[in-house]
Amino acid sequence: MGREGVHLTARDEREPRPRDEVEDANAPLVTRADGTREAIDHALVHVPTNDAPYYVIDIRGLNDGRRLMSDDVALLESVASLVARRIDAVRVTQERFDRGLREREIMQLAAEAELRSLRAQLNPHFLFNALTTIGYLLKAAPEKALGTLYTR
Repeated sequence: MGREGVHLTARDEREPRPRDEVEDANAPLVTRADGTREAIDHALVHVPTNDAPYYVIDIRGLNDGRRLMSDDVALLESVASLVARRIDAVRVTQERFDRGLREREIMQLAAEAELRSLRAQLNPHFLFNALTTIGYLLKAAPEKALGTLYTR
């Protein structure tokens, strides 16, 4: 027994998009790849997204032996096109968000690296200046140097 109802399927990007039926706009018939024409009780409607994964809406098992008319297929393809545009818009929004997040992370890492670099430069410089000042005070004014060193 086959699947019934409407199914949305994601296809892997390496998998070709099947298209063995071509809809005839003038009648509720399809022309198959082998040239035969018949009414359809199922349809595969491809959602034309720009990037993988690609989606297919699979409609089969309609109630009471109902067949899809050409207008039905056209409406399904219009809906699929709208869905594809929305999927692509969501993907673009997600990509922009991800790019902004990566840029903020890179900026934060750069700022942290710059701060570490400045700290590494500051500590030896501070120590050198302090020792130089103490050495000068010991030579120039030993009394003042002792008072400075022992003051809390």
